[in-house]
Amino acid sequence: MLCQDCQEREASIHYTQIIHNQKSELHVCKECAEKRGLLAEETQYSFPLANLVAGLVADIDAKMTKQKQRRAGEKEKECPHCGLNYSAFKERGLLGCSNCYQVFNEELTQILRKIHGHIQHAGKTPVKISAQIQAGKEIQKLREDLSRAIQTEEFEEAARVRDKIREIEKELT
Repeated sequence: MLCQDCQEREASIHYTQIIHNQKSELHVCKECAEKRGLLAEETQYSFPLANLVAGLVADIDAKMTKQKQRRAGEKEKECPHCGLNYSAFKERGLLGCSNCYQVFNEELTQILRKIHGHIQHAGKTPVKISAQIQAGKEIQKLREDLSRAIQTEEFEEAARVRDKIREIEKELT
């Protein structure tokens, strides 16, 4: 799609505005968007998620500061690999390298907990194959139980587990 203003470059900014239930759309190139003032100077090249993270970091940092007052002269956290300090992370909302995840682990854990409510990814399963995946996980667990029963020479338990595995496999076919 060509820019609606200059009709020369490809439109890369798509601006939608809704006023009094009236929707208007504008598709312009970056240069024309800058001329119209649609891009703020400091956010021109920033990633929107980084702004969200930076806001959350500021909020969490305020809480952490209240919880544990920093001692005078204490050095600010800094990644030894890339040199990113906590202030720069707060400002940008972006980490500098993979080592930063360990350095800022406590802060990142609190951010994830605030965003998701917990810090462990649970994932989602498509509805159509949910039963199959669940059965597969149960079969895998039962096979581990079967192996354990055989190793401990609990053969009656092993036979019961083997029969349960066969029953689940039969239901799947």
